[in-house]
Amino acid sequence: MDRTVRGCEHPRANHRHGTHAAYVFDRCRCDDCRAAARAYENSRTRERAYGRPAYVDATPATEHLRALSAAGMGWKRAAAAAGLQSSTVYPLLYGRPGRAAGVPRTKARRRTVEAILAVPMPTLADLGSGAVVDATGAMRRVRALVAIGWSVRALELRTGLGRQALDRLAAGEPRCLARTAIDVRRAYDELWDSAPTGAGATKARKRAAAAGWVPPLAWDDDAIDDPAAHPAAAPPTQSVHDDVDDTVIRLVLAGTAHATTVAERERLVPVLAAGGMSDRQIAALCRTTDRTVFRIRGRLGVESRWAA
Repeated sequence: MDRTVRGCEHPRANHRHGTHAAYVFDRCRCDDCRAAARAYENSRTRERAYGRPAYVDATPATEHLRALSAAGMGWKRAAAAAGLQSSTVYPLLYGRPGRAAGVPRTKARRRTVEAILAVPMPTLADLGSGAVVDATGAMRRVRALVAIGWSVRALELRTGLGRQALDRLAAGEPRCLARTAIDVRRAYDELWDSAPTGAGATKARKRAAAAGWVPPLAWDDDAIDDPAAHPAAAPPTQSVHDDVDDTVIRLVLAGTAHATTVAERERLVPVLAAGGMSDRQIAALCRTTDRTVFRIRGRLGVESRWAA
């Protein structure tokens, strides 16, 4: 048998050696590709023995790829994160070139679907600086800083961002670059609890008040980036963030740390603070940040009784 390594000659693919795709499509018979082909066939044999279908519905994987793309992770980066070849992922979104091009595949191997669904939604740190991301968090941070007196001009000096970019965010620009969101977050983390003075600050606060923009204290750290979240100063009539689980309340008050909703934290913080707990201790129990606890106390007018 000819075991000469053969490179990929497909114009729209880049099959890697040591894969089943290189064995089949490039007819490479090197040791690595032959081993990959054996592993592939052995896996198929096991699946048939267990009565599992070789191919399953690919819709969940396709929807997840689109969600990842909306969050700034392109399909090629998602394929790499899933440990899959681009040629495996591309047809799920765009169909096979030359064969039903433009029509996404509706079936895929089970392990392909599982690998794609295992790719987590990216954080800003996971993305390239030029990735385009949802601007909800950046917009809310800019507006919140304006609400406590930071004018767009002052933020321009603090962030190094252009005034046009900041103005677009304040106006509700739906998308922005990842590096812009990172720069805004960095400025927000530095300035959220410091209110400037002077004529420019007064003008900024008036602008925010007229537009209905809320200050940083209205946003919890785990809600400000969530497009479905609402500021505590103006909660919706009905929202998942209003859910209160009495079992969770009892567990936390008994000293068991547990994930909590915004509404649950607003029930718990006054009680725990009155008991002498510090913001950090309360945050640990409620699975949030001490800054979020501080903001809740500020919104509700709750004094800290913790003594170091």
